[in-house]
Amino acid sequence: METKNFFIAELLRIKKAMSSPMWRFMSLGVLFVFACMLGACSDDDEKELVKEPEPETPVDPDDPNGPDIPQRDGTALFLDAAKSSGISLTELAGETNGYQLSIQTTDGSKYYIPTVGLKDALANKKVKLTFEYKCTEDIAQFNIGYSGEENMNYFGKIEADVDKDEDGWAPYSVSLVQDIEKYRWGNVDDWLGFYLQPATKTGAPVTFELRNIYLEKTDEQVEPVEPEDPNKYPLSFSSNRPSTAFENKFGRADGIEYTRNGDEYHITFVDRHYDATQSHNEHMFATDPLTKMLNVGDNQKVELVFKYKASTQYPWQFTTFFQVNEELAIFNATVVDCQNMKASANANPDSEGWATYRHDLTSMVKLYKWGQDLSVSPQIRLRFRLMRSAEITDPAHPEKYDFKEIDLKDVHLQVGDMPAPIEPEDPNVLALIFSESSTKANVTIDKIEDGQYTLSFAAGGGHGEHFIETDVLAQALTVADNQKIELVFDYKSVGKIEYPWQFTAYLRGGGIADNGNTIDMQPIEYKGDWGNIRMDITDVLKAKQWGLSVSTYKMRFRFRLVRQNGVVDNPQCPEMYGFNGIELKNVKLEIKDK
Repeated sequence: METKNFFIAELLRIKKAMSSPMWRFMSLGVLFVFACMLGACSDDDEKELVKEPEPETPVDPDDPNGPDIPQRDGTALFLDAAKSSGISLTELAGETNGYQLSIQTTDGSKYYIPTVGLKDALANKKVKLTFEYKCTEDIAQFNIGYSGEENMNYFGKIEADVDKDEDGWAPYSVSLVQDIEKYRWGNVDDWLGFYLQPATKTGAPVTFELRNIYLEKTDEQVEPVEPEDPNKYPLSFSSNRPSTAFENKFGRADGIEYTRNGDEYHITFVDRHYDATQSHNEHMFATDPLTKMLNVGDNQKVELVFKYKASTQYPWQFTTFFQVNEELAIFNATVVDCQNMKASANANPDSEGWATYRHDLTSMVKLYKWGQDLSVSPQIRLRFRLMRSAEITDPAHPEKYDFKEIDLKDVHLQVGDMPAPIEPEDPNVLALIFSESSTKANVTIDKIEDGQYTLSFAAGGGHGEHFIETDVLAQALTVADNQKIELVFDYKSVGKIEYPWQFTAYLRGGGIADNGNTIDMQPIEYKGDWGNIRMDITDVLKAKQWGLSVSTYKMRFRFRLVRQNGVVDNPQCPEMYGFNGIELKNVKLEIKDK
């Protein structure tokens, strides 16, 4: 302040002493300079008067009465040890929400721990779950339940061997936007259930540490929810639900381990039998019970549909087994085979490499009224094998060859209208139809065009058969006592046939036993152009009541050579002798007066 007063007095003295115009002009400049100096000094004096703030006291993270430390832009989640199953919990020192989990590994148990319910509803439901974790072994399956097991999504594997920070923590993040929209989650008291299935099944506990569990904001947009297709029946596979009567008798899974991510399943084929004296001949697992009654009209069909990725050089076989009642006495009769499956790369895959499988199950579903009674927990078992050949001597063990795993996606039953029957000029003519979903063995449909089919015969090995079944009849047959019914079709061989061949028709569907339901025609001589076959099937058809009532009936066409000792010793393998396939057209049933 003394410096400030000095400058003011000096300015006044100089101004009084200067009376000439020149000095007045110069005084203005000097006055300006001194004024600037005065302002600077005034600022310095004011700064000296402002007191610097005291540093904040550091927050002790271990102080239970201290404030929470904000670490994320979101909602912190805390685990509820009191409601866990198969998991014990210890809180990590120095962490706001950090835990060490000890997960038991007793085979068949459920390992689960919930979060504490939300204290406040989520203001923004576009969030992702984030946390950091440490583990020495993979978590084979991580699932999240939204306030209960009935609202579950599957997020696959949490891997131990991933990039970590210098302290050994690895990040994990998964969007919950779609699930929160689907399950209407995020209200007060809503909670998440963490289901963790370790890869090991030795019985020793597995340690899994996690910290900084948050729901963080994300920019992901909610995709429009497509209207539910009433004719689509999703099929799922779960390991953490109670067993059904079906599974108590036949097991839930055999020779298979799998992980699930949404509607995708990664399946590994393994040999469950560690005793070398025990044979192992199945790789199969069961779907979860159907949750809505299957509705298939008289003029509708039902197909099993899924997408798959499989890499194998060998043809493989897929089999569907139906569970039809609680007694399960006729389980072995409820089998639908689809053979000669191809690697996905050779089966018209989409841009992401997924091939689509479709198989008509109409006959079996309608025969046993499968899916009509939900009280018996209707299920399907899916089985995977290779096709037997000279090279594949143990087809029940695909993992011994190159078929070690398969991916499935969007597994479901699809109900749709049957193709409109071809209106014949003659009302007593019924067309027989083949399709890509037809049951077949060692036969590939190369071409379908205007009711004409080109079939190729694949190698079937020593016990191979070459057959294909028609789709189910589109309408019931009516054959009067004074009428007969004939099976008629035109054919042309693919490749020159040096030997006579044999055609056999089998009546299928409606619970008809295999015995006494065949019609043979042999020998058939080679023709260079189109030939015609006409077979009277009246007696067998009427004896078996085939096709006379409901539309669950099919016909199997089998192709073989005629055995000639020393010349044709493997008649069931026509491809070995140049009979590489056959073309068919005008395949039909004709009803005529006797």
